[in-house]
Amino acid sequence: MKKMNHGLTTKVVVYDDLSDSKEREIYTVRKEAFVDRRGWDIPTYDGGAWERDQYDDSSSMYIVVETEEHIQGCVRVRPSLIPNVTRGIVSELSLQEDYFLAKVGNGQVWEASRFALKTTRNSSFVRVDGVDIRTVLLFGEMLNLALQNNTSCYEVIVDGLMKKVLSRAKWDLDIVHKGRGSKNESVYYGLLGCSENQYKKMKLLIDKAFGLLV
Repeated sequence: MKKMNHGLTTKVVVYDDLSDSKEREIYTVRKEAFVDRRGWDIPTYDGGAWERDQYDDSSSMYIVVETEEHIQGCVRVRPSLIPNVTRGIVSELSLQEDYFLAKVGNGQVWEASRFALKTTRNSSFVRVDGVDIRTVLLFGEMLNLALQNNTSCYEVIVDGLMKKVLSRAKWDLDIVHKGRGSKNESVYYGLLGCSENQYKKMKLLIDKAFGLLV
């Protein structure tokens, strides 16, 4: 766990270690982000205050950024060699080349999905290069986790807004396929490389964000 100097903390939690309250909070943040704010038609969402799907299970880990009171953002990660969103629900977009499937098979590829930030009017969450500090912290922890697990890249499905956020954060998205979302918006299946150099670039952005708080 990393204690940030203005009250934000990032950590990685495996599904089985989530408390009931934290699990509910993650699903609530996701529902507010995807259903309420974005208006997405998510096949697995059937009403209520939570958004969850069949991949919220013991094989998933959650990277969260939180204050002492509440989770402020989260992303779900899981190895691509087990069932997931990109190789299940939207498998027609995913990369199927033999060389890549070999990486999937030996655990070098993970999926990152359900990236969400809590709705807030709290002006203390600064933006650096146009990116919310909570997003930058989540990206940094994603890269740190990948390096710890010898993960070469994350598979992701993003919309145009998230594509722009990644660009501003200087995390290059290698776009493989383009499709359409539930609102006929453009969505992109691609790969996010997880190198030491990429992690160093993200750390510089994190340091820059903290510099704005001084």
